[in-house]
Amino acid sequence: MNSPVFIDHCFIDDHRKGLQFSGLSTNDPAYMEITNSKVANVQRSGITVVDNSNVLIDNCEITQCGLGTQFYGAIQLSLQSNAHSCSPTITNNWIHHNGKQGITLANLYNYSNMAPTVMNNTIAYNLTGIYLYNGKGYFKGNQIHHNFIANDPNSGAGVMLYGSGANAVFTFNEICYNYTGFYLQNDATANLGDLSNASTDDDGYNCIYDNIFFTGEEYSVYNTSAMDVIAQNNVWDDDPPIDVTIIDGNDNPAYGFVNYVPTLSPFPPPDTLHVDYQNLIIYPGPPEYPTYAELAAWNLYLDDILLGQNLSGPFFLTPIYGDSITYQASYVYIDPEGESVLTDTT
Repeated sequence: MNSPVFIDHCFIDDHRKGLQFSGLSTNDPAYMEITNSKVANVQRSGITVVDNSNVLIDNCEITQCGLGTQFYGAIQLSLQSNAHSCSPTITNNWIHHNGKQGITLANLYNYSNMAPTVMNNTIAYNLTGIYLYNGKGYFKGNQIHHNFIANDPNSGAGVMLYGSGANAVFTFNEICYNYTGFYLQNDATANLGDLSNASTDDDGYNCIYDNIFFTGEEYSVYNTSAMDVIAQNNVWDDDPPIDVTIIDGNDNPAYGFVNYVPTLSPFPPPDTLHVDYQNLIIYPGPPEYPTYAELAAWNLYLDDILLGQNLSGPFFLTPIYGDSITYQASYVYIDPEGESVLTDTT
């Protein structure tokens, strides 16, 4: 409690509660960190953060937590005072096969200061992937898949948002193979992609597909909230059509609408394109957040004409003399299948 701590390469196993970082006694809590560790077989939460934004949870495995009857997330955030905040950094973790939620934001009093940074985590095989109870935050580059209990209609959301304080930004996430991609209730909303503002930090690029309920219906976004949801510039299933997989005000006048136009088709391009003129080699940089599906190949274009396709490795170029030329590249994705847009001219 409000003490600096560094936990590294530890195994915390078989407890009622795994560990708790608390800054409840101060407005300026100490820095706390857990990295490269495993938390498993816990009746309640594996890692609990109470009123402390100076916490880093990085590169950990959290599994088989929330095994009791009460609903505790494998990682659970709690905000108990409006004078404090609970916005830790949660990165590069493997959060899987937990009895309840993978990550829970429990902001029961709807205070304004719960907005964690959650990036590059794999959240899979839990009752629910992420549960935002009046929580906000920035969620980028996460893989959120296979979160459901078989044939349990009360399970299965990749991301569930509840309450008027729920409104987070999601970008570059892959949300697939859950019973429902996003499920919103009780005046919750979300920013799944907003092209109308000047910021490039919320431009969508989520991949939302194959979220199929156990009865066979596909639900990408199920919005029972009265609030609208903006969800522009994302990759969606096209079979069935997008509007079929979205439940909103078009299906019930009490629900808000989901604005998903324009869609991102096809996928994001390589982040960079590298040209080694000395050795006449050209190759793309990796996608900024390659969480989409496995890459099949990449294509190289010369002055907008396809030069060839490479399954891996670089292209070796033939010297070209004279006028200037432009090289461009795209990625070819496997599932869902598609080719990205081209890189910027190089």
